[in-house]
Amino acid sequence: MDWSLILDKLIIPAAVTIGAYVWNHVTKRKEKREDHSSLLDEIAENLIYELVDVYPLNVPVETYLQNSRGFLREKLWKVASGKYGIPRNKTTERLADIAIERSTKLLAAQIIKLKNYNEQLRARS
Repeated sequence: MDWSLILDKLIIPAAVTIGAYVWNHVTKRKEKREDHSSLLDEIAENLIYELVDVYPLNVPVETYLQNSRGFLREKLWKVASGKYGIPRNKTTERLADIAIERSTKLLAAQIIKLKNYNEQLRARS
């Protein structure tokens, strides 16, 4: 039996087909995750960068995150209802809570990067 013929005609095309299917499946799943972002997520993310700009480096991250949730909720609704006309109801409250939770994860990551960068600057000096 000629194994090279079986390899060329059967195994390689099957492997390429399976690989293409898996790649397509993985990239579609990633696109679906990105689609779940809402206008409230975008508003909250923009507010996060405002918070990062005023973060005092001597405050623990956990304390800052706890205090920032109230600020985020208040500012988010000012922008969402004032600028975009989003009504405040049970559904939008829940979406806002989800957006705030996602954003606080981003805030924590940004603060950790900021602290690491600050430590690197101190080490160089």
